Amino acid sequence: MLWATLIALPLIYVLNLSIRFLHNVELARKTNLPYILFPLFEANLLYIALFETKWFPYFLSKCTPEWIADYINDGIFKARWSVKDRMAKKYGGVYLYVTPGGISCNVGDADVVNQICKARHSFIKPVEHLAPAFNDKNYALVWTESLRQATQMLDYWIEKHSTASSKHTFTIRDTREDILKLSLNIICSAGFGVKLPFKPAPQALSPAIDTEVDDLFKDAVVPPKEYTFTFRGVMEYMNRSLLSVFLANGILPKWLPRWIVPFFKVDFAAHDDLGKYLQVLVNSAEGDENESHDLLQRIVRSRRDERNKGEADASGRTMQDRKPGLSDEEVLGNVYIFSIAGHETTATTLRFALVLLALHQDIQDELYDEISRVLPNDLTDPSELDYTATFPNLVMPLCVMVYSSLHLDQTSELIAKKISSSKPFASILPLPASRRKQLLDLSFSITTAKSTIYLQASA
Repeated sequence: MLWATLIALPLIYVLNLSIRFLHNVELARKTNLPYILFPLFEANLLYIALFETKWFPYFLSKCTPEWIADYINDGIFKARWSVKDRMAKKYGGVYLYVTPGGISCNVGDADVVNQICKARHSFIKPVEHLAPAFNDKNYALVWTESLRQATQMLDYWIEKHSTASSKHTFTIRDTREDILKLSLNIICSAGFGVKLPFKPAPQALSPAIDTEVDDLFKDAVVPPKEYTFTFRGVMEYMNRSLLSVFLANGILPKWLPRWIVPFFKVDFAAHDDLGKYLQVLVNSAEGDENESHDLLQRIVRSRRDERNKGEADASGRTMQDRKPGLSDEEVLGNVYIFSIAGHETTATTLRFALVLLALHQDIQDELYDEISRVLPNDLTDPSELDYTATFPNLVMPLCVMVYSSLHLDQTSELIAKKISSSKPFASILPLPASRRKQLLDLSFSITTAKSTIYLQASA
């Protein structure tokens, strides 16, 4: 009986994959678009992990014919840039990748991409319950926290890198960790309502740690009781080791004893700690009547308002017909996804902007002139700047960050859209990894005079 079960399970799995694959092929045929058959869906975590290794991309590029390498690389977002336009020339500007896990639509035509991005009613962005969380009040919170964190980061740079003989001129060899910390702290405040200082300032926990929410999220010396990480520590670890955390908690069977995989011990602990921290925040937001504009508070408030509206609805609909809003798990998942998506991409965009400003110092001068013109001369505390009065007048920074940095060096390879179903559809070619690394390896000579920062590429 045991042997029969062991043989039957793989056969059932293969049969299920085959049925799904044939179903997706039939869907692709109905579109009348060119399509490519591929065995693995690009969102498969094990497939993504294979491209995280050094040997597999090297093997594809050095040991296989170009057409085979293109066929494999074009099937996953992490390596699609290496194909350039060869597949688009062969199959046209719009073609499908059909796999058992889903159908991806690769778009290599600029006009089509423009149409997809602008036709919001035809190509829907899946926001649904989340749209009310994003508004000017939330943007103002991001603005205020960004000013606070940037000021603290500059003070930290001056303290750490300047010398007694040259306090206002110093070189920073690597901005990666500092920029990542900057974006993480901003998102912790705007996303979760947790304010962290840029320079760690560990504090002692009070004896009432189990009941004090504020103490739980202190920048503490040691983690709270029954936790392995502090909140800052778990956020940093999750963002640094996302793939291994997903493998440990998303791929491995839940029934598998954890002692069998001791190398995932820290990943299990990080996942558990983050869940507990975020659940505390959701519970706190649920009972908080104060007006707060962080993302978590606004999503929870939107859910509460929607549930109250559903209870007061006298239209005769059954409870099954109503949409009670997001569950706790969906709230936590969405807020964390926003944090992951915003943290890494924001940090990378800022680093590219620093590189471009250092290489194009004439643009840097124009940027400085506009900021000087907009900001008041007697400004002493940047955090006092009003978002609604100041931000609309800063056109040049918007051009540098959005229309230049993001145009030249895209930080995201995918655009999440849906038509009448939830299947992902499109991708754009990202910057080649070799050029990205070449740019980000530059160090900077930074000159500060009062509030002035001047960047110059030094390597």
